Amino acid sequence: MLGMLLMDGACGGASEAFQQGVEWLESAGQAGYSQAWLILGEWFQLQAQGPSDVQQAIEYYTLAANLDDLVGQHRLGMLLLSAHTGPEMKALGVTWLSRAAHGGDALAATLLGMVHARGLHGIAVNTCAALEWYDLALQFESPAPVLSLVQELDPEETTLCETDLSWSCQTTPHICRYDPFIGERLSAPVGRGAVGIPALRG
Repeated sequence: MLGMLLMDGACGGASEAFQQGVEWLESAGQAGYSQAWLILGEWFQLQAQGPSDVQQAIEYYTLAANLDDLVGQHRLGMLLLSAHTGPEMKALGVTWLSRAAHGGDALAATLLGMVHARGLHGIAVNTCAALEWYDLALQFESPAPVLSLVQELDPEETTLCETDLSWSCQTTPHICRYDPFIGERLSAPVGRGAVGIPALRG
């Protein structure tokens, strides 16, 4: 894309070529090409020299995310969580990662599980939410890596969760035999409904 070439060749944010590259990419984004917004967001994120560049990256990723671009939703969510933002923006980061996860982004679902399991980025620990996000990740990801994270959770706490892992058991039955604790939970699922966990599957 010519706009990207002009930006890369300019090697800075002040040259005429750089500004022209930005304008052309913005025109492509306004025409509905989410990849253009991703390129702009990534450039400002990687070349960030201060809060204004990070904010610019957030704005470009938001434009991509609003076009239902999973990569944009994922990057926006992670940037909002990892940047020096306040609680409201971090909560918005969780929201965007959630949209990516429900769109089929297994890594987003896994990361949300880790965030809630370990209390990362200022998000409160929520074992039940973590377990539910890991369950969602199992729809799209090979079981072993996700289950290794599930095994980090406190078994006593997970017994209090209103979490139904039967879907994962039915679609990938070998995980029921992967671990005795997981097998026990899958053999006697209970209803969903805990606050802050993904929506029911249809």
